[in-house]
Amino acid sequence: MSSVTITYHFDTLRTKVSPNASLNGVLLQSLQYFKLITEDHEAAKWCLLHANIPIALDIPFVFLNLPVGVKLKLDKKPNLSKVHGTDEPKLLKIKLQVPGSQPLVLSVNNKENLKKVINTLAQDQDWDLDPDTVSLQVFSKVLRYDELEAHSLESLGISTPTSLRLNIGGVKSLSKTEKPEVDVAKVIQTKEEETSMNAEMEDVSKHREVHKVSVYVPSNVSHISELANRDEEDELKVTIDHAKIYQHIVSRKAGTLGGPLLTKRLREQYERQGLPQKTKIVDCVIRVRFPDRTHIEVAFKPDDTMATVYSIVKGSLINEETEFILRLSHPYKLLENNDDKLTETLGFVAKTLLLFESDGKGPFIKKALVSNAKNIEEADDVKLDNNKSSTHVGNTVKTNQPNAKSSSGNSTSTGKVPKWLKLGKK
Repeated sequence: MSSVTITYHFDTLRTKVSPNASLNGVLLQSLQYFKLITEDHEAAKWCLLHANIPIALDIPFVFLNLPVGVKLKLDKKPNLSKVHGTDEPKLLKIKLQVPGSQPLVLSVNNKENLKKVINTLAQDQDWDLDPDTVSLQVFSKVLRYDELEAHSLESLGISTPTSLRLNIGGVKSLSKTEKPEVDVAKVIQTKEEETSMNAEMEDVSKHREVHKVSVYVPSNVSHISELANRDEEDELKVTIDHAKIYQHIVSRKAGTLGGPLLTKRLREQYERQGLPQKTKIVDCVIRVRFPDRTHIEVAFKPDDTMATVYSIVKGSLINEETEFILRLSHPYKLLENNDDKLTETLGFVAKTLLLFESDGKGPFIKKALVSNAKNIEEADDVKLDNNKSSTHVGNTVKTNQPNAKSSSGNSTSTGKVPKWLKLGKK
C-alpha cells in the first residue's frame, strides 16, 4: 500500500492506495471528504494535479511512476475553450513501440483520427497491415483496429508526450530507419549456394527407388590425416562475424535489439514463428552399418514396418539364415522384428542410422551388391556436408584476409595498451 496526500486550498487528506488500484477512488474519496460534491457524477469536473499536470485516473497506481508519499493537488478541470478562446489542436510527441522494429518517435495531432495515423505510418514504413491482428495499447487499455476510427489522442485523455505500443502481427518489411547496408554480392552468392543445395536435395529425393539396396564401403583415407592437413589457427580464430552472431543470439534472448524488453511469452512466440515448418516425410531412408563399417542404404515408405526392414536386410546377406538384430545408434535401443510402423510408431525421420549386430563373422553382404558399392564419401548427404564445410572455410579465409593485411601493416608500430588491460596485469 502506498501513501498519497491530497491537498485542497489549506486542507489535506492522507489516504492509502493499492498498487493495482486507480486514482478514481481517491478522487471520489477526497471530493466527499472536502464536501465538494453531492452526487458521484459531479466528480468528472475535477482532477488531481502533480506538478500542475493532470494525472490519468484510469491507470493502475504502480504505472504512474509517482514518488513515495506523493502530494497531489485537487482542482477543477481547466476549460481549454475558455482559456484559449478556441479549442485549438496541438502536436504531441509520441514514442511508438512496434515489436520486431525499432521505436518510432512521431509528432501527432491530438485531434487526428488514430486509424488514419496508423494507415499513414504503414504506407511510410511499407508495412502490410492485417486488420485482424493490428491493435494499439494505451497503458492498460488495448484498442482493436476497427476501434481506432472513433478515437484520437484527445479522446483517450493523452495531453502530454507519452509512449504507446502498436502490435501489427509481425513486421513484414524493415522500416526505413533500420534498413541495414547489405553486401549484395555476398547475399547473391549465399542464395545461389542455398538454391543449389536445395536443388540437389530435391533431385536426390525424387530419384529414390523404394526397397533398392545401395552399398557403401568405408573410405581409405584416414580421418586423422584429414584433420592434420587442416589449419587449426584459421578454424579456431574468432572473427568479427562470429562475435556479431553471438551478440545477436544473446540480444535476441534478452530482448535488447533496440526495441522493448520482451516477456517470456513474446520471446517464445517469436521463436515459434522463426522455426521452420515440419515437412511431410515422403521417403524414410535407412542406412545400416555393419561391424566392418560397410553400409547398406535403403529407401522405405513411411508406413512400412520393421518386419519389412528386417526382410530387406536379410535378403542382402550372403547367408540369409544368419541371426542378427538391428539397433538405433542413439539412443542405443533394440528394434524388434514386428509390425511397428517406421514413422508413426517408431518416430523415424527422413534419414535414420541403424546398427547391425550378429554373432557371426563377416563379410555379411552379398558379393553381387558389393561389386557395385560406392565410397562412403560419394553418398549424397556426405557430399552436401563437405560442400557446406568447404564454403564455410572459404568465407572464413576471405573475411580474415583484410584483417591479416591490417595486422601486418601495424605490426611494426607500437599500439596503445587499453587501460583495462593495464589494470588487469597488475
